[in-house]
Amino acid sequence: MKISKISWRNIGPYGNKLQELEFSDEGGLWMILAPNGHGKSFVVNMPKIMYYGRLDKFKKDDIANRLNRHGWIKGDVQINPQTKVTIERKLSPSDLTVRKNNKDIGKAGISNYQDYIDAEVVELPYHIFSNIVSLSINDFKSFVSMTPNDKRIIIDKLFSMEVLNKMNWLIKHDLRDIKINIDLFDNEISSLQNSVKSSTKELEKLKKKVNEDNTERIKNISKKISKYKDKYLEAKDKLQEYKQKEKDINQSYNIFIEQKSKIQNELNDLNKKIKLYNKDKCPTCETPFTTKSFEILKGDLQEKQEEKQKELETLKLSEKKYKDTLSKVKKGIDKLNDFIIKLRSAYNSLKSEFDKLKIDKPKEFKSIQNIISKSTNRITKKENEKVEYDNKFKYLSILEELYSDAGVKKKILDSYLPTLNKEIEFTLNELHFPYRLRFDNNFEPHMKHLGIDISVETLSTGEKKRVDLAVLISIVRMLKRKYPNLNIFMLDEILSSIDGDGMYDIIGLLKKTAKELSMHIFIISHTPLPIEHFDYEINIIKKDGFSDLDFQKLEQKK
Repeated sequence: MKISKISWRNIGPYGNKLQELEFSDEGGLWMILAPNGHGKSFVVNMPKIMYYGRLDKFKKDDIANRLNRHGWIKGDVQINPQTKVTIERKLSPSDLTVRKNNKDIGKAGISNYQDYIDAEVVELPYHIFSNIVSLSINDFKSFVSMTPNDKRIIIDKLFSMEVLNKMNWLIKHDLRDIKINIDLFDNEISSLQNSVKSSTKELEKLKKKVNEDNTERIKNISKKISKYKDKYLEAKDKLQEYKQKEKDINQSYNIFIEQKSKIQNELNDLNKKIKLYNKDKCPTCETPFTTKSFEILKGDLQEKQEEKQKELETLKLSEKKYKDTLSKVKKGIDKLNDFIIKLRSAYNSLKSEFDKLKIDKPKEFKSIQNIISKSTNRITKKENEKVEYDNKFKYLSILEELYSDAGVKKKILDSYLPTLNKEIEFTLNELHFPYRLRFDNNFEPHMKHLGIDISVETLSTGEKKRVDLAVLISIVRMLKRKYPNLNIFMLDEILSSIDGDGMYDIIGLLKKTAKELSMHIFIISHTPLPIEHFDYEINIIKKDGFSDLDFQKLEQKK
């Protein structure tokens, strides 16, 4: 999304005169000067209007000049060396044309031009672009104060994790479909089981009416069958009980392992800090120290180390109990399974003999037996089919966890976060900021001063602006690596509430960043700034109710 040129008419306070801004490949630092009400902020907003056709707090029809209407904007964007896109918008009435290499994309079958711009040209949602690339300080939502969802969108873009989000969505969709199928199987199996129960009751009634041939033998076999059936049901219930115990123990054991791992990690962290103390260095910033307070802190760490070590040893003693209990439960399950197999074998033998004794008995008897047999076979078949869905569900559940924020994405963040935090630390040093800021895996900000935690909310307005700017520049640096064509970074009134030294630090850093990243960075101000640090200057003049740009390229003194 390398913008090479933006042209516009009749937008905001700008009239029918054609306004144009062209951007060289080498980048530079721009200063835009004008009193309030002359249209400085609209310059910041021109990329947003060109890309998205909208602005916060403005209706689409109100973006155009309220006198002349007929707002028009055009932008040339270089996607890659082979692809140039031209976006041309008309406002009031609204119209959008997109040309790729001078050919209307509509002729290539693309009907939704805005979706194409969002996905193929900008690759950033509107509210993220507004908070990172084209930034008005009045509308800016501080990154350290953003909602977790907004921060996650930026970070997913920053670290190329959109594909993982898509895969996770597809897996959840498949899981939902499989769950529906599993529920259908459960309902059908339950219906068949009810049919078997009903048929079994009917069969019991018919047994009483059967001729008394072989009565005694049949009676004895029936008792044995009933006895085996009761034992079988009892064994199945017991087996289910043992399986539930095994599941409960495994869940408890997993929680135990997590607790043990957490304590081990805390202990490792304490050991690391104590080693730094033994080297006479601060465990947070590694600076040397000699004061008594650090000896007290070291003692506290050693006490915590001993406590965590005792907790770990206590947990290790409990671990054997879990393993022994699991072993006993598994042995019980194995015994129950063997017992059930023997019961089935004995039951089948008795059933075979029983059937032989019942030859030539009433047809109703055989008919009900057939119903039971067919229903039982169907239950077995459905249960086997359901097992396949259960296995798929378990597999996809594992994949869902893998592609969730706590899975692969966490591994990626664990790898990239140190880079982002180093960028922020470097930028804060460039701004001579005395505090240290880092983000954890949940992108919660943590700020320290001389190793002591402090709240971001305790900073002054000027300090908060410097922190936000440091984070923004760090994110822009990393975005630039992913989107090499990104070449615009606009900042409106970012130097208000900043003291003299702080202002020079910020301007110097932005100048360095512009050259290093080949970006055009705009600083919009209503008061003059030290012009010797800028490459370009724009003065906005208002005459007869309309604004006009007075542009000049500044010659840098060597």
